[in-house]
Amino acid sequence: MVTELSKQQQDEVAHRDWCVKELNANHRSTEEAYDKKASLETKKADLEKEIEELTAKTAETDAAMTETQKQMRRAGETREAENADFQQTIVDQRVTQQILDKALTRMKQVYALMQKPGAPHVQTSATDTDPGNGPARFTEYEENKGGSKVVSLLEEVMADSKKTEDEAIVAEQDSQAAYELFMKESNEAIIQMGDKI
Repeated sequence: MVTELSKQQQDEVAHRDWCVKELNANHRSTEEAYDKKASLETKKADLEKEIEELTAKTAETDAAMTETQKQMRRAGETREAENADFQQTIVDQRVTQQILDKALTRMKQVYALMQKPGAPHVQTSATDTDPGNGPARFTEYEENKGGSKVVSLLEEVMADSKKTEDEAIVAEQDSQAAYELFMKESNEAIIQMGDKI
C-alpha cells in the first residue's frame, strides 16, 4: 500500500506539474492573445481614423474640384462676355473710322475748293439796271479759318479711334492669354486632385 500510495503521490505530483505547466502555457497563450487583440484593436482604430481622414480629404477634394469647375465655368462666361464686348468695340471703332475717313476726305475736298482763288474780274456788258451774265464779283480772297480746325479735329478723333481699337486688341490678347493660363492651371489642379482621390 505504501508503494501504491507512493505511486499515487508521484502520479499526483506529475499531474500537478503537468497542470502547472499547462496553466502557465495557457496563461502565456492568453496573454499573447490579449496582446494580439490589443494590437489588432489599435490597428483597427488607426485604420478607422485613417478611413475617416481619407473620407474627409476626399470630401474636401471633391468640394475643391467642384469649386474649381464652377470658377472655370464663370471664367468661361466672363471671357465670352469680354470677347463679345471686344468684338463690338472693334466693329464700332472701325465703323467710326470709316465714317470719319469719309467725312475727312469730303472736308478736305470742300476746304480745298474754298481755298482756290475766285474767277478773275471780267468786264461784262452790264448796265446800271442789268448786272449782265458775268461772274459774280469776289471780294478779297481769304482762307476759311475754321476749315483747318475741323479737319484737324476729325484727324484727332480718327487717331483716338485707332488708339482705342489698338488698346482693345491688346486688352483682348491679354485677357485671352490670362484665360488660357487659368484654364490650363485649373485643369492641371483637377487632374492632381483626382489623382489624390
